[in-house]
Amino acid sequence: MDRNGYFQLVIKPGGTYMKLYPAVGEGAPIRFEEIMNYLMRQRISGYPIPELNKAVRDGQEKEVKLLMESILPVQEEMYITMGQDKMTATARFYPPSNNAKQMEKAEILRSIEFQGVRFGIKEESVDAFVKEREYCKDYVIAEGTTVKEGSDAKITYHFSLDLNARPKLNEDGSVDFHKLENINGVKENMVLATLEPEVQGVSGRDVCGTEVKPRPVVSKRLVAGKNTFLKNNDTQLVSGVNGHVFLDTDGKVVVSNVYEIKGDVDTSTGDIDYDGDVKIHGNVRTGFSIHATGDVEIDGVVEAANIMAGGKIIIRRGIQGMTKGNLKARGNILCRFIESAVVVSGASIEADAIMHSNVSAREEIHVAGKKGLIVGGYVRAGRLIESMTIGSSMGSATSLEVGSDPQLQERIKVLEEKSKKYAAEEKRIRQIIEAMKAKKAKGKLTPDRMAILQKAAVDYENVRKTIAATEKELAACHEQTEMTEGACIKAKNTVYSGVKLMIAGEFTITSAEYQFCKFVKDWHEIKRVSL
Repeated sequence: MDRNGYFQLVIKPGGTYMKLYPAVGEGAPIRFEEIMNYLMRQRISGYPIPELNKAVRDGQEKEVKLLMESILPVQEEMYITMGQDKMTATARFYPPSNNAKQMEKAEILRSIEFQGVRFGIKEESVDAFVKEREYCKDYVIAEGTTVKEGSDAKITYHFSLDLNARPKLNEDGSVDFHKLENINGVKENMVLATLEPEVQGVSGRDVCGTEVKPRPVVSKRLVAGKNTFLKNNDTQLVSGVNGHVFLDTDGKVVVSNVYEIKGDVDTSTGDIDYDGDVKIHGNVRTGFSIHATGDVEIDGVVEAANIMAGGKIIIRRGIQGMTKGNLKARGNILCRFIESAVVVSGASIEADAIMHSNVSAREEIHVAGKKGLIVGGYVRAGRLIESMTIGSSMGSATSLEVGSDPQLQERIKVLEEKSKKYAAEEKRIRQIIEAMKAKKAKGKLTPDRMAILQKAAVDYENVRKTIAATEKELAACHEQTEMTEGACIKAKNTVYSGVKLMIAGEFTITSAEYQFCKFVKDWHEIKRVSL
């Protein structure tokens, strides 16, 4: 039969002794630290530590004299420990000294409650000890009830939240701006979103009788935006009209039935400011503006006008800005040609030609039509600029830039330095904690050193939280920079001499005419690679 090793105080007329009983079979051996803690609880000090420690290591049944004097009898003891979450309580029993009495079941149960364990007491564990009387063995004498976590509310949208349509490139090299499946079309009474309500969790209770509450669940609700309504106890959001559905900046689902102008935007219409999509069948004349929260689609030409869209901008003929025209969109911009204008896209830009303009796209710029020309001005994209021809034989000042976000790079540098600093601090505190624990194991931890250990434990936890938060932000920054990794500039036909190229902070000026190539950053220089 397996049995843990244990110890017992033996009181004799000539002094006080500690009798050691070695483990039997696979039982756990006596731990010297456990004996020291037991003697401390009995207020016994001044005993020969080296001799007692040696006897424990020898692992033989033996008596070691602790004190020259005899102490009063010591009754059987129960020592209770709780898990960090107080969901379990474990008791270890220690034998009475010779001629002292053992505890009865009722006394054990009273002692358990006296030591703060008031819920989930396992009487069968107490019965097992009373029957076995095994000492220095863990008995789980109480278990709490675990928390049943609830679930957060969930909204499911029945339409695409990310529409970044690109035009079809025909076999003859032209770009088809007519077939653009980029609208979330919906019909009246169509279900746009459904809500699964939150489910509240069920509280548990720890062994001290304290209620342990589940984590708060996230509740959500569907909010009816323009041209939508709620039904089925507000768990379904439905379209009230035929139109185009999208999420606005406040997260509301909106159905736009599109504002259309059959002719031009001019003196007959005035400026347009519309909450939804705008479709212009004619041109946008000089001096007028269009502001739309959705998409803007123009069949004709944009002159020196201002167009702003919360979605995409599609101009089937192009913009002839005369240095005063502006296009700005959160989504893609699709334009036949861009001339003498400022164009900014929060996604990508597609065009047949870009001439003498200031053009910027967060993701990519494709000038891939039959002409495919970039000449003059400044063209910038986060990941890729692609064109048939870049620059001209006339030497027009042309600058292209990809893969650079100085503010983001600076933030990454600050976070990396912060991460190194706190990693070193974590190591320093960990070393202090390990040193203090080693002294504690040897019984050499004074009260002032214990205070240092406790403070170090708190500091260590705070540093770990700071490191975790820093690493999370750093990962988010690196994720943003991933879009610029591998950034390049492609010329499917010709790059003329004198074009300034910038890639992720490095720049060069082409000194000759090149064909069918791309430019990439390799370490600290820009290299030309054949396509």
